[in-house]
Amino acid sequence: MNSPLMPVIAALAMTLLPAGAPSASSPPNSKTVHKGVVLPNNVLQVDWDELLPPGAAEQADSSPPPPQHNYLGESAPAAKQTGSSAVNPDLHGLTLRIPGFIVPLDFDSTGKVVRFFLVPYYGACIHVPPPPPNQIVYVTAAKPFEVKDGTDAFWITGQMRIERKRTAMASASYAMTATKVEVYP
Repeated sequence: MNSPLMPVIAALAMTLLPAGAPSASSPPNSKTVHKGVVLPNNVLQVDWDELLPPGAAEQADSSPPPPQHNYLGESAPAAKQTGSSAVNPDLHGLTLRIPGFIVPLDFDSTGKVVRFFLVPYYGACIHVPPPPPNQIVYVTAAKPFEVKDGTDAFWITGQMRIERKRTAMASASYAMTATKVEVYP
């Protein structure tokens, strides 16, 4: 569709980008173009819908399910995980930065987090059913870190792998080693 507004929109978009900055559609490598923003060092900043298979994001409901406190008691097993394990194959091997909440799985001897699930919303895997496997990333921290408040969100950066991981709590369709862990502002 050729609209008379297209040149105006294109010009406006160019003025919003800093000089030399990549556009949101610049590919981080030879793989498919993503909706994420390319950061320095070819890090692709993505949101959770990028983890869905191509074409699935338009149909996804990203709102968390309602809490289920005391549905079987606080010491009961986690709620049953449902949903798809289907992945976005274009993400395999890319260095990504993604925001989320940490569900610790393993700690070192000083109490720092070593392995965790990264999930899109607070409370996942605790009082609400876990997200689908394709909305959970199993993360190993390159350097153990402290989580002071379980309600804090974090930016996690690392190389994404399509790799199925299962724990007693939930399954994940993705895995990564976190090279950078930052508190989300």
